[in-house]
Parts: sequence; structure tokens; C-alpha cells
Amino acid sequence: MAIPQEQFIQQLKDNATQSEKAFKLYLEQVHPKLPYCFQHPIEPYIVDFYFPDINLVLELDGSSHDDKTEYDSKRDAYLEEKGYNIIHARNHVAQTRPQDIIDTIKHAANQLKETYQEADSYYVRDIERYTEKLTEAKKMHDGLQKGIDVMNTFLEAL
Repeated sequence: MAIPQEQFIQQLKDNATQSEKAFKLYLEQVHPKLPYCFQHPIEPYIVDFYFPDINLVLELDGSSHDDKTEYDSKRDAYLEEKGYNIIHARNHVAQTRPQDIIDTIKHAANQLKETYQEADSYYVRDIERYTEKLTEAKKMHDGLQKGIDVMNTFLEAL
């Protein structure tokens, strides 16, 4: 019988790899305000680290992943299809150069920010165009309303 997911996640946290522990400690000490989840469920998977503000998954890969390339590829394709951004880092990097991982996350966040800014600029242009059209429509409406008022006054005089 399978154990409940919450219990399984707790086991993963309790039995975290040295790399996971080291990177988690680094985040807590060096980047304490950075929101993240450790051993986070994204059905049907559980990811090592999840950064919800930028919808980013970080997987720390060691030698155990060398024979799981098919599983990892399937999981990555599923997560990407669901809109998650995925970064893989080797365990030794998490232990010896964790800032390199942070720099990669920062780069991904900056790319996402640029994408948002580009999309926002399109909406700003649309708003400007629609504002101009609304101004023209308001002028037309005001002119027509004035014509209706003139007709009403004329008709009342008859």
C-alpha cells in the first residue's frame, strides 16, 4: 500500500541529500526573503525546489540521475507543458558554488521580466489606440447628442 503524499514528502525532506540541505541552508542564510518551497508537489511529481513567484522548478541532479534521463525528460516535458520553467543543477554546484545557481535563477527571472515588459508594451500601445478611438467616439457621440437636442427643440416648437 502506498504511503500518503504528505508523509512521502516529509520523508524526502527528512532524508534530503547533502546537496539539497546545503542549497536550502544557503537560501535561508544568504537569501532569506526569497520565497521558495522545498520538496514541492506538482502532481504527479515532487520537485526539489519551487520558486512560485516566477513559476520556476529547480532540480538538483547527482549521479543517481544519470540513469534516469528518460524519467527526467518525461517529467520536464510535463512540467513545461504546464507552464513551469525548469533549471537543472548538478549536486556539486549546489554544494560548492550555490551562487552560480542563484545567478542562473536571476537570469531566468530577468528573461521572464523582459517577456512581461514586452507584452505590457503591446497592451500600452493598444490602450493608447483605444483611448484615441474612444476620444473620437466621444466627440461623435457629443455631436450626435447635440443634433438630437437641436431636433428636440425644433420639434417642440412645431
